[in-house]
Amino acid sequence: MKVHKSLVLALLLACGSSMAIAAKGPAIRIGIDTAYPPFASKNAAGKLQGLDIDILNAVCKKLDAQCSWVETPFDKLISGLLTARYDLIGSSLNITEERAKSVAFTDPMYSVPVQLVAAKGSNLQPTPAALKSKRVGVLKDSVSDAWAKAHLEPYGVTLVQYPTQDKVYLDLISGKIDASLQDAQAAYTGFLKTAFGNGYSFAGGPLQDNALFGAGMGLGLRKSDTALHQQINDALKALKADGTLDRIAHQYTQITVLKAAATK
Repeated sequence: MKVHKSLVLALLLACGSSMAIAAKGPAIRIGIDTAYPPFASKNAAGKLQGLDIDILNAVCKKLDAQCSWVETPFDKLISGLLTARYDLIGSSLNITEERAKSVAFTDPMYSVPVQLVAAKGSNLQPTPAALKSKRVGVLKDSVSDAWAKAHLEPYGVTLVQYPTQDKVYLDLISGKIDASLQDAQAAYTGFLKTAFGNGYSFAGGPLQDNALFGAGMGLGLRKSDTALHQQINDALKALKADGTLDRIAHQYTQITVLKAAATK
């Protein structure tokens, strides 16, 4: 009888332990491009840092989730999500109609304009006439890539696609391309403010194209993961409401945090 009681007690303890684990938040694998400061990069010690990293850490804390990172080049982020390498795209993406065909998005978190960067004194502008016969570097599968394909490539501008943004800047410095097109904050923090970007500047103002640039930037999930989608949206709403998102954003950027979800 004593053995029987011991077994019952052990089973009860095991069940209690399992319930405690189940009471924790979800385990979330996060795909992240780590070559895109100030949104996500690595410091000298190899630790992840940046705006998207801090937002995701805050989301994971809010959900009491066990989060892990899966480093992935930008142009592989969506395919990695759809093949279940991870559960969430942590590198914020412009919420566009084209991407929304295959990916579910959280409510928009913030908005970042797109601008051209070129050597100082080049007199280049983000127009077909100014860039004809020039080579422009873009991050593959980004909204900058889509815009350049629609507005530049048909008019004699050569586009050069890259898997990560840092490679774009390297080729710009070496003269392999004449200009780069990317979101303005990434260009400002990740290149123009550095010693490598000393001889470069924005060429022309922010571009406008609501259809291609979307209603803001959000996190991507599989369409089938409706419960996780709702959990992350709820966490983001709470972080907006208590000012956490604003505080994180202003540590790294001059971007506009979007207070309400845009209408679809």
